[in-house]
Amino acid sequence: MRGRCGVDFVLGEAIIIVIRTLPLLILLICSGNATELLRDKHTDTTYVFETDAKDVVTRINRKDAILEADEWATGFYGDDLLRFVECQFKTKPIGHWLVTFQKADTGQQYYAVILPDGRFVIPSVERGF
Repeated sequence: MRGRCGVDFVLGEAIIIVIRTLPLLILLICSGNATELLRDKHTDTTYVFETDAKDVVTRINRKDAILEADEWATGFYGDDLLRFVECQFKTKPIGHWLVTFQKADTGQQYYAVILPDGRFVIPSVERGF
């Protein structure tokens, strides 16, 4: 079949294109209200911590946030030797625990973000160009 622009296409191919782009469109629509809590830039990687949460009920204290963050960060960053540095409760843009770790071999800092109800904020990972 010949399209209006003189390009040949098959109806089945058009349907496949629509099906493949639909998840991306849904992702873009759903993430439109996300609030960025932290952007952690490294040499070739950036970790972006965003959440859709707004009014979160506090269920964990500082000690619990540190314990949960330690377990999460060890698995996420793939390093059993991360050293705890500090834990701060941030109120802006929304309440969250910001837990800082340091890699033993490089001294580079890495972060975990925990919401007051104990949920992790899993960052999106952007690789350098």
